[in-house]
Amino acid sequence: MDNYDNLDLVPYAVPLAIAQDWVTNWVDSDSENQSATPPTAMRAFLVRRAEIVELLNQLDTEFIRMYIGKKPVEEAETGKKRIRPCLLLVSAAYRRDIDPTSEKDPDTVIDLIGHMNDDDAAAPILAEQNYNVFDFTHVCPPQCDEDSPLFIASDQPCDC
Repeated sequence: MDNYDNLDLVPYAVPLAIAQDWVTNWVDSDSENQSATPPTAMRAFLVRRAEIVELLNQLDTEFIRMYIGKKPVEEAETGKKRIRPCLLLVSAAYRRDIDPTSEKDPDTVIDLIGHMNDDDAAAPILAEQNYNVFDFTHVCPPQCDEDSPLFIASDQPCDC
């Protein structure tokens, strides 16, 4: 059994422009060319409980929205850059809780990214929070549990 405490699973905030690039990389992937990600390259994501708790502890977080992206990662063994899938996590909440004076649908769940003004009726002041986009995840492969009943065998090559 792997000891995941020794993994380099350092979460970090991703600048919005970079997060947008990574999501664009995913959305613009063409399944007919080499930029496509085969299903065996993204079987699952590994996220520590502590990071999920930290994200949920951000002020006003009612939901977590997860975006799929592709990011360049330098492989330690070869030093080569490789494109790996990633999961970007952001806090989210109902619009009515964040911007109750908005003309837009108050029941829409909006992402909390950047500086958001929170009009808390219980507090006499308008609080400003800085919400980040986080990349807490590590993709399987290589962080896989090949003995899991959800790890389905495939004829496609896998870096597991």
